Amino acid sequence: MDEVTTQTLAISNGNGVTLTYETISSSPWLMVDPVSGVVPTNDSVPIQVTLDSTGLQPSVYSANLLINSNDPIAPQVQVPVTMTVVPVAPISVILSGPDAGLAGHPYNFTAAVVPISTTLPIQYAWQASGQPPITHTAGLSDTVSFIWDTPGMQVITVTASNDFGAVVDALTITITDEPIVGLVATNDSPTTLGLPTTLSATLEAGSNVISTWEFGDDAMGSGAVVTHTYLASGVYTATVTASNSANQVSASTQVMVVEPEQRIYLPLISRELAGAVEAETGSRARPLRNQAAGILLVGGGAYAGWFIKRKVCA
Repeated sequence: MDEVTTQTLAISNGNGVTLTYETISSSPWLMVDPVSGVVPTNDSVPIQVTLDSTGLQPSVYSANLLINSNDPIAPQVQVPVTMTVVPVAPISVILSGPDAGLAGHPYNFTAAVVPISTTLPIQYAWQASGQPPITHTAGLSDTVSFIWDTPGMQVITVTASNDFGAVVDALTITITDEPIVGLVATNDSPTTLGLPTTLSATLEAGSNVISTWEFGDDAMGSGAVVTHTYLASGVYTATVTASNSANQVSASTQVMVVEPEQRIYLPLISRELAGAVEAETGSRARPLRNQAAGILLVGGGAYAGWFIKRKVCA
C-alpha cells in the first residue's frame, strides 16, 4: 500500500515501415512514460509502466493500457494490468517534542508512523502523566498539546495502530516552575485605627507561588490578598515574599493607620439670646446663664453647625 512500482514493457516493430505509437491509460494509478514514440523497422523500444498505490485501500485493482499505432494488422493493442494492494501494518511510530518546559505553558508533541505505505486510517492513543487520555483517528501523523501545572518529570506515550498492527513510542519532558517576575505589593490605606487593611501582591509571571507577609508589627500572614488589623496608629512597612521552586522575590508597601476623627465644640457667648427667650415665653426674660453657641469641628475641617445652651435663673 502507498507504494510505487515501475516495470518495463517493450514495443517491437517487425514490419518494413517505421512504427509510431501512442498509449492511453484507463486508470489514474497506471502511468506510462513516454506516452508516445517511434519504433524503427526491425527494432524495439522500452516504455516504463508505473503502478502507484498511494491512497488506495487494500484490494485488487484492474485497468487497461491501450497502445494505438500505424500497424496495419493490429492498430490497437490492449494490455490488461492488475495491481494488488496488500494491507500494511505500521513498523514504528516516532514521537517528537520538547524535553523541558515551564509549568502552565502548552507544549506540542507529534507522532509519525512509518512506512508511508502503512494502511490508513491510523488510530492514535495518547497517554501523559497527570492528563486525561486522548484518542485521534488520522493519517500518517498526529499532533497533541499538553499543559502541566506541577513541576517534575512527565511521561508521554503514544500507541499508533491500524487493523493490521500496533506500535508504541514514549518520551519524557521535565517541567519546572516559571520564575517569579514583577512582584508588586499594594494596600488600601490610610486606614482608621481598629479597621482592617487589605494588602495585595501581584505578579507579571510565576507559577505555584506562595506569598508570605510580614505586616511590620510582628504579625504575619499568607496569601496573595490578605487583611490585617493594626493595634496602634502609625506608619508600617509591610513586606511580602513570593517564592516557588525557581526563585524567591520580595516587595514592600507603606501602610498608614490613623486615629479616629475627633469632634470638638467651641463655646461662643452671646447677649442676644435673651431676646429669644422673651419671644418664646411672652414675658420679660430672666437673666440667662451659660448662654452659648458652639461650632462643631470634625477632624481638621470646619463644620457650620450651631447649638444653644440655656439655663434660666430663678
